[in-house]
Amino acid sequence: MNRKLHVMGIFLFSISWANAQVGINTQSPTAALHVVSKGNAVTTQALKVHNSDGTNLLTINDDGTVTGSAVSNLGGTGSGTNGKNALVKTTPEAAGANCSTGGIKIESGLDNNNNGTLEVSEITDTKYICNGAAGAAGSDGKSVLNGTVNPSSSTGNNGDFYINTATNFLFGPKAGGNWPAGVSLVGPAGATGATGPAGIGYGGTSASAKTISLGSKTFAVPAGLAYIPGQRIRFVDPTNAVNFLEGTITSYSSTSMVVNIDNNGGSGTIANWNLTVGGNLGSAGVGVPTGGTTGQVLAKVDGTNYNTQWVTPSGAASVYPNIELDIRNNVSQSITTLGNGTSSNLITFSGSNSANASLTGGNTWNGTTFTVGSNSAGWYQINVQIIGTQTDGVSSSNIGIPFYMDLNNTVGSTMSSAILYRSNYSSNTNSSHLKNNNTITTLLYLSAGNTLSFYGFSASNTVAGNTSNNGSTYLNIVRIK
Repeated sequence: MNRKLHVMGIFLFSISWANAQVGINTQSPTAALHVVSKGNAVTTQALKVHNSDGTNLLTINDDGTVTGSAVSNLGGTGSGTNGKNALVKTTPEAAGANCSTGGIKIESGLDNNNNGTLEVSEITDTKYICNGAAGAAGSDGKSVLNGTVNPSSSTGNNGDFYINTATNFLFGPKAGGNWPAGVSLVGPAGATGATGPAGIGYGGTSASAKTISLGSKTFAVPAGLAYIPGQRIRFVDPTNAVNFLEGTITSYSSTSMVVNIDNNGGSGTIANWNLTVGGNLGSAGVGVPTGGTTGQVLAKVDGTNYNTQWVTPSGAASVYPNIELDIRNNVSQSITTLGNGTSSNLITFSGSNSANASLTGGNTWNGTTFTVGSNSAGWYQINVQIIGTQTDGVSSSNIGIPFYMDLNNTVGSTMSSAILYRSNYSSNTNSSHLKNNNTITTLLYLSAGNTLSFYGFSASNTVAGNTSNNGSTYLNIVRIK
């Protein structure tokens, strides 16, 4: 077979060398050997080579396929195994022996285990791409300076720029130590733009007749106004601004608005209203207590800041001296405690306060006790007289009633050495003199809340006494200042 191929090759070479062309099934060969087959399918062949025993060495079919035992020797279409994929791995390379300035390390090799990762055992080549050396330092950059005045020759360096932020002028670059004239950074004013469409606003009117009072009210109003729920609104009488309603909008839909009125002024039923935005209600001022009635005034309780209260002023409250009490006894009181005992009776002054006297500043009297009001601390003149009488059923005689004044109930009905204000007692029964009278006259400073009461006993050790009922027993208290 080899001899035949050599002969064929020599033959073909000889023909080619002789510049001859041989055609099979063609009269116009374009190659040294030009074979035109009889068809174009696998069932027909363009060229077939057999050995002496009929073995197919090489057959070229008309569809381009090749068969025969020589195919494998000629590098034909045998079924070989797939080759290995080549892998490349790159990693940063620190500055060192491989790259003095650092760079990238490139490793390559075949993926022998087909896992897609280049492993250390698969690396067959290593290369480095190194960073270049640092370049020379560049020249210094220029600065953009700023200030609220123009730059002077000492400001900045050549090449610098400067902005005057007050005038918006730019200067620069500075050259030869001098600054050129500035240039405005603000362009000329543009043309006036077209007028925008009118936006929704407040204002408006309502023809809903409403009585001036508090509470929820529904108004007919124009649609599309800027008011929203939760906002305060004020309805004002266009003919008299004293008349108004003000409150918080509960709802506003189309032409209906519901408002919770919490503030108003004036009176009557108003047919037409002007609408405007309302302000929030202010909180109560510091130190102003709530409540109070007509005619009351605000007064300080004590020296503490803002500690005030409402009080009712009296016609004589600011004029001193003022007679607070003037009471004349009109009912006799039996005094049963005796002179040789240690107890006493609380004295009752049964008459009414004189028309010429008046309690002021919160002062009170209950028939036995005088109490100083919260606004009535001051100096007081106290005048007391008690005349005693007694009837034994057989004859009449006078028995005196010694007594004492008790400040803030510190003594009570049990006499003790703590008695500070005692009466002066006269036992003279002569009709031309005061008979069995007892008196206290003193000047005291009384604080708010202080109390005064009076206790007495019979001057006799055996017979009870009685207070007079003809006005000779009296209590008189005068506020001096």
